Amino acid sequence: MKRILLAVGLVLAVTTSSFALDKGQSEINVYGSIGTQEIKFDGGGKMTEDTITVRTGYGYFITENLSLGGDLQLDDRTDKFGGSKNTTDTFVFDGSAKYHFMPKNVLVPYVGVQLGMSLSTSKQSGASDDTTTTGFAYGAMGGIKWFVSENASFNAELNALFASASSKTGGQSSDVTITDIKGLFGLSYYFGK
Repeated sequence: MKRILLAVGLVLAVTTSSFALDKGQSEINVYGSIGTQEIKFDGGGKMTEDTITVRTGYGYFITENLSLGGDLQLDDRTDKFGGSKNTTDTFVFDGSAKYHFMPKNVLVPYVGVQLGMSLSTSKQSGASDDTTTTGFAYGAMGGIKWFVSENASFNAELNALFASASSKTGGQSSDVTITDIKGLFGLSYYFGK
């Protein structure tokens, strides 16, 4: 019984401590991930790839709950498709808005939306031309920030990014739809309050 009371007391202490997000504060962050991406081609084909992602971003709190910012993301993929090796680098630049629930607690859940552009370059072994894919990207995220000090948090996020893009190889082009869902883990540093 004492252990249960101690555990409950620890949870209450962690979730009610006085770390706070404030209006006018800035956040810089870095995230990493290993995930899966599915690509559907307009001819009915489909490909699934494993990805390694690095994302960095900036946010500015216009209220203690709402931050506006932007992210730069790099995805690096290598897969085997059609008997050949395919290496793809994708850059995504987007703007984002995040709403933080309970901004005065140590554990701060949040949700958000993102909107931006994506650019991919693929190199296939044995092929003479690279494939370039450009498109419009949008998505949503949800996560939690765990404050370990007034100026730092560990973060875990589920991020869903969708892109409608045009893919060009040599003189041929096709439309593709990209669905990219991944779990991200990272760190944030807060300043300016």
